[in-house]
Amino acid sequence: MKVKKLITRFDFQERNREEVGLGPKTRLHPKKGLLCLTGPNWGAPYPTDEDLWIKTRLVNPESCIRWVGFQSDQTNYKDGLGNTVTFVGFRLSDGNDELFWNGSEWTIAAPGNWNTEQEVADHISDYPHRALQVVINLRTTHPTFTPEVHNVKLLWDSIIEYQEDYVARSLLRAMKEEIRPIAQIIADTPKTTSAFNLSSIETTYKIVGVDGVFNLDDDPLMRNDLAGIYDASQSIIQFSASIPASKRVLIRFEYVPTIAISTHQEYIEVSQTPSIIIEGIDWNVKERIEKGEFIVNRQAGTAYELQNFWKGDIDINISWIADKLKDIDAIGTELNKFFNNKMLRSVGLDTFFRLYAFEPYVQNVGALQSSLHIARLRARICDAVFYGPGAVPVPVTKRFLAEGMVNFQVP
Repeated sequence: MKVKKLITRFDFQERNREEVGLGPKTRLHPKKGLLCLTGPNWGAPYPTDEDLWIKTRLVNPESCIRWVGFQSDQTNYKDGLGNTVTFVGFRLSDGNDELFWNGSEWTIAAPGNWNTEQEVADHISDYPHRALQVVINLRTTHPTFTPEVHNVKLLWDSIIEYQEDYVARSLLRAMKEEIRPIAQIIADTPKTTSAFNLSSIETTYKIVGVDGVFNLDDDPLMRNDLAGIYDASQSIIQFSASIPASKRVLIRFEYVPTIAISTHQEYIEVSQTPSIIIEGIDWNVKERIEKGEFIVNRQAGTAYELQNFWKGDIDINISWIADKLKDIDAIGTELNKFFNNKMLRSVGLDTFFRLYAFEPYVQNVGALQSSLHIARLRARICDAVFYGPGAVPVPVTKRFLAEGMVNFQVP
């Protein structure tokens, strides 16, 4: 099992505001890009309450096998006598319970229970959950000063396989969860009935819901929806009112198409329709980055840096097959909606990448053998990251000796 060390970074810029949970008397400073306390006039005097908090978003990367490092870039201040008057504390949460290190284990925190950055860094490897949210405590004992937190970083061990994660685990999963075309049938009622068995439909659909039922003879404008309860286990829909014999009934239903990956031409032999096939995957390298994010344990004197990784676009060729042109159109509508410049979550990294169709479906339908029909589109995952070896150890400078005249310039 190849284990890579990866880094997750929480920034506190204005663009990340939706990912930050602000507690009372705290703020994300839109111009400075940091977390701080806030007074009645968006500044001093700052509150001196002890348990004020801010939360990062909850991350849950499925390829994570353990958390191994922690760092916070922060600024604390001293008063005129040289006494530190601002402080930053931390807890870790799985989204339910907030935990702190009590000296021997992570346990549920009570008011006033906070850890220092160093305590979290030294013991995060004992944190018992994969899901992790950082809870940040900002505190001041002097109303003129506020602590400032610029970012938080996490180091973790990952067993990710990138292309499998982006396409098979992330894209395919999202498509199966979200793509729900609408199909319809028209049936005659041989007798007065209040139910219909959808398993009798010629095309094998995996039906998950009913969109509407209409008596076309008595209600040609389809103003009165007669859909009732749908029993998926029996494929039977109960009508909200009985429909007399010898009536034409329109039933619209929602279904899940078969979605699979195939990198060869055997997709025309699929036995179930409608089907969506990912039939080609191309990765186009855009840039190689020699050095990137780093994380430091200041007291231990250890650091890791992401080096020699690549960014690129993953182009995906998608086709879909159906025995009815109406299903081709319905699936095309769902795919165009799905690939409409959305964000795709990499489940292995718990990071988001832009996804869009650069050659969308435009009804260029061709007939296949056996009266099947096929259509295609091309989509792209933008700036997918391939970290290669992951973060590698780098030397840390803990102190340096300067002799003679030294000129420091602060930008």
